[in-house]
Amino acid sequence: MSGISKTILMHGPSGSGKDTQVNLLSEKFPEVFELVSTGAMFRELKDSKVPAEFEIYQKVTSGELISDDLTYKFFTKFLNRFDPNKVWVLVGVVRSANQIKFLDKALLKHARTVDLYFNLDVSEQVSIERLCNRLQCTTCNNIYTRDDNIANCAKCGSALDGRPEDAEVQKIIRRLYWYREEAEKIFDHYSERGEAVKIDAGRQIEEISKELIDIMVAQGFEL
Repeated sequence: MSGISKTILMHGPSGSGKDTQVNLLSEKFPEVFELVSTGAMFRELKDSKVPAEFEIYQKVTSGELISDDLTYKFFTKFLNRFDPNKVWVLVGVVRSANQIKFLDKALLKHARTVDLYFNLDVSEQVSIERLCNRLQCTTCNNIYTRDDNIANCAKCGSALDGRPEDAEVQKIIRRLYWYREEAEKIFDHYSERGEAVKIDAGRQIEEISKELIDIMVAQGFEL
């Protein structure tokens, strides 16, 4: 299996480090990987002049779930902007078992399927601690922590800020509850397809990154 035109699904609870790991892959192998995130897709609606779209943004930042039909109506169009020759790493794209069929249909339009499914496993306590400490670049979406003690993104220089959906612990707990409700069914589905790998995401960032890369190489991805 070559790395070209392949698709990886990165799944795990909020705070498991999905965006961080994909950003690391993109920095180490910029010609290979591209992040595809429904979170970024919804955050773009903040500047929409269409009232219905801005309302969706408000629902997402308040911690509400968006229907599968509506999510994939946007997502199918969203995919058109990405490089067809790169490995797409999908983040936040499957939040329920029901969404798997929507994802398969959307990827099929680009002659793709999910080739590898990484489940980043971390405890709820660690998730909450990480999310309360998380900062994000307001322009390029790079992830930082308050412990980094910087006000601007090292990559593009823009200001850092917390995500609205991370502002209240109760919102975080609600998202983690929704995740747990569906996580096992999603993992079982991709296990049956022979594509699932569980990763201990409670370790150091570089240690996790090395394991992900080693698995991809073993699976035949050309990095």
